Amino acid sequence: MGRAYRAYPGPLRGATPPPLRLAALLAEAAGERSRATELLAVALAIYGEGVAGRPRLSRLLGLGDRKVRNLVASLRSLGLVRIARAGAMPTERLAELLTGFDARYSPSTLCMLKASRDYITVLKRRVVRLRDDIAILLASPDRLRLIGSCVDGAVDVPGAPPEIVEAYIEYLPVCAATGHLVWALFEDPRCYRCCAAFLQASAALSMSTGTG
Repeated sequence: MGRAYRAYPGPLRGATPPPLRLAALLAEAAGERSRATELLAVALAIYGEGVAGRPRLSRLLGLGDRKVRNLVASLRSLGLVRIARAGAMPTERLAELLTGFDARYSPSTLCMLKASRDYITVLKRRVVRLRDDIAILLASPDRLRLIGSCVDGAVDVPGAPPEIVEAYIEYLPVCAATGHLVWALFEDPRCYRCCAAFLQASAALSMSTGTG
């Protein structure tokens, strides 16, 4: 059994982005980090696919059929998914809680989250902590390639060597003139678990610093 999930040291603030509220909700429901990541990954996969049966979810996430069934049942009990003949589908509540989150899943996985300027400032100071937490949640230090932000059209990748940024520049988000985003780029294509780890780690950082 995994250890208790205690990444969120205080209550969520009103300005916290909805996707980070979703991460906190699932962390509380799961009780342990590994299950929280799996719950969020299944939620993101159902949202991303639109509709997905258990066999497809098992293939996408590398989880057994029984585990997927239990995770979907938990999401259903929270009002985040509904079950149709074709498979599990996202509810309006899940869509609302993912407002401000976006992802591109090919050829690599790019996860993007609208964030405040204060949070982006914290990210620049604590990017190593965020990277380490993502690596722990994924049980791998190699899947995350870059993590950074966009502010007023400018892309920033704190702590990354220029040659690494240059190698992956074509995958980085195009920032809108008024866009405030944090993002993470993973090597794996269609990695819902990667985005789940990104949101969980971002939520933990937000709660510990009082930003969002």
